Amino acid sequence: MKLQTQISKTEANIAFFEARFALIEHQPDSIYKQAQLKAYQAMHKQLSDQLEKLLTKQKALRARNNSS
Repeated sequence: MKLQTQISKTEANIAFFEARFALIEHQPDSIYKQAQLKAYQAMHKQLSDQLEKLLTKQKALRARNNSS
């Protein structure tokens, strides 16, 4: 899979979890809500870390291509 495609998919997944956070905020507090938040936060963190690595890789590739 192309790097740019991976970046775009990861960004879309992050946007999904950010939207879920916004929707959950308006739900009444419950154990289920807390569990959802915890799971979404963990997935959001993992995806954010993955995106950071992909962007670093993209930047390195561009720098290498520009120096050629």
